[in-house]
Amino acid sequence: MAFPTIANLLPLPCVHRHTLIPGGGQPDSVTSWNYTHEKLFRERCPDGAVAA
Repeated sequence: MAFPTIANLLPLPCVHRHTLIPGGGQPDSVTSWNYTHEKLFRERCPDGAVAA
């Protein structure tokens, strides 16, 4: 996620999905994020996903 140029800050990474595999017969825990602030930053993550 890129900041406006005037901020002079490095882009933040974009996390789209996190999977926790607890083991012990327990099911995986999957958390997904869908970013909706594209209009604010008008940038895209390096992998092409929409940034927050």
